[in-house]
Amino acid sequence: MDTSQHFSSTEYGMLQINSFWWCDDKETKGRKNLCGVLCEDLLDDDITDDLLCLKRIVKDPKGLKAWIPWTENCEGKDLSQYTKGCSCN
Repeated sequence: MDTSQHFSSTEYGMLQINSFWWCDDKETKGRKNLCGVLCEDLLDDDITDDLLCLKRIVKDPKGLKAWIPWTENCEGKDLSQYTKGCSCN
């Protein structure tokens, strides 16, 4: 068995973007890289590529449900404390 290949994905960056579906970590077997970015680029101080990838995720037919951190941590929860004062409501 080849143990040099990863068989599970990892979440990267502030937005916890998944290496199987959204970015390329050059290790996850079967990765899709639907955002067209290297996972390591999601770890720097420039969050432009992170936000562009999140915009791509939201365009998925599943919408935010395609973003695992959303479904596990946010979906169905009162998040108003995080958007208080924003003009996004």
